[in-house]
Amino acid sequence: MATVHLDEAASEVLRRGASALGWKADSLRQVRLLTGGVSGSRTFRVSRPEGDAVLKVTLEGLPEHVLERARREVLFYWYLEPTLPLRVPRLLASKEGRGGCAAVLLLEAFEPLPPVRTWDRDLRNEVVRQLAVLHSEFTDGEEELSGYEWLGQPLTPDPQHAVTDALALWEGLAASPLLTGVLTQERLEGIRLALDALPSTLADVERLPLTLCHGDCHAGNLLQDPEQRLVWADWQEVRLGRGVEDLSFLLQRAQGEGASLPEGALIAKYQWSLARRHPDPPSVEALTLGVSAVELRQRLLEWPHYLQESPDGMERNVLRIEELASPFGF
Repeated sequence: MATVHLDEAASEVLRRGASALGWKADSLRQVRLLTGGVSGSRTFRVSRPEGDAVLKVTLEGLPEHVLERARREVLFYWYLEPTLPLRVPRLLASKEGRGGCAAVLLLEAFEPLPPVRTWDRDLRNEVVRQLAVLHSEFTDGEEELSGYEWLGQPLTPDPQHAVTDALALWEGLAASPLLTGVLTQERLEGIRLALDALPSTLADVERLPLTLCHGDCHAGNLLQDPEQRLVWADWQEVRLGRGVEDLSFLLQRAQGEGASLPEGALIAKYQWSLARRHPDPPSVEALTLGVSAVELRQRLLEWPHYLQESPDGMERNVLRIEELASPFGF
């Protein structure tokens, strides 16, 4: 078995995953680690006589949220994947609770899309069109998906609890010598105002219809087949939510990767695509506010955790928060 850049821990995960599927080690011609995953979950591209495939392995004994994500993707493939209007990697095999593995998935392999900063208008439009097709397929999501208790839930339950925790984090960061020049008292006061207003800001999102969301919608989870058709991968975060949550995260991650996507044009394309399949879609204005509210929530509540040692990143985050807050009047 030829492997590339596998450390001892990754090799053990691979061995257990292969064993759970009943493979012999010499059946794998080549192995490449694709992602390290969270707390021990691993994704590999493996070459076998039958062809290349993607092997996703999550070991038992990992934190519960890691196990929950892995189980969710297994259940997605069992119950929801056949109903989707998008192309996703075909499930070749799956195992649970075998050989020390909580979950093992073997999936059809595809190639990644080019970097998002290189996407042309046609590709950008096709991505948001297909996203709208997914969301419009479940026009009454709360009722249609009510039997799938394993789905993740919308982003905005219990915002006040999250706001309290976030305020403590921001205040702690403001006291850090690394960030005192970025998080001035004036800026910290603006953050407090934005956090106080967040529950009412998120009301713009909660008025939008619930549907099925990918949950981790970014360019890295978009693949292409040999005919360059889109393939939507990595469904561990699939959940009930509002479509703007996927759209907003797609735009945020693209911006973080150095891409300057035409946000207004893409929201308009998304709305137009919804209108072709739904008799009463949200307006462009409602979607624009929703996309902004979701981004504001994530930049206030989630992004600070990842920027504690990046003054430049925090500076960009604060400037973007100030820009996003303006339409909401604070």
